[in-house]
Amino acid sequence: MLPPLNKTLFSVLALFFIGTAAFTSLDTFRGYQAEMTVLVLPLGVSQTPSEQMVENIALLPTTVSFFDALLASDERLTEFSALDEQPVNTRALRWNEMLSVERQGGSGIITYTIEANTQEEAVMLARQMAQVLFQKVGTYYDIRSDVSLRLIEGPLVRASLTSPITWIIISIGIGVVLAMGLMLLGNLLRLAIGTP
Repeated sequence: MLPPLNKTLFSVLALFFIGTAAFTSLDTFRGYQAEMTVLVLPLGVSQTPSEQMVENIALLPTTVSFFDALLASDERLTEFSALDEQPVNTRALRWNEMLSVERQGGSGIITYTIEANTQEEAVMLARQMAQVLFQKVGTYYDIRSDVSLRLIEGPLVRASLTSPITWIIISIGIGVVLAMGLMLLGNLLRLAIGTP
């Protein structure tokens, strides 16, 4: 019969293996976010109410047609994405996962955040997004008399965890299993050589 596991030794081993698993698997779960902040200034000449205009510009990049225009704006973006050949629903779903939009209260300040796999991809997506946004707004509004856009900040790129809960669960799982396996192996070896 196997002797009971030493709880203190098991805890120390588990913590060691959890830390090691978390550190070694970090690159697998690392992503990048590029943030860009735009100021929308309605000029007051337009027939469209200012509030509606700002809201329209905030939501414009969330469309699939915007995403398609973004991918088509620079051929280097196709190196990072095979999405341009996917069905519309797949592109829409992925774009909604990649992009988040936040409007600061009732102001004209809008922050767009794009998630990407590499820092280079994040920077390129954000820069091209600013360019495509300014072009698209010019398609729907007269940028000389209706609205003025200003890039306040960005692209600011930072590393992030793409799925922190999954990373934590996998790290804990690997750490506990390895610690348990090592403890059981040690107990079996002690039994085999006849030491208590």
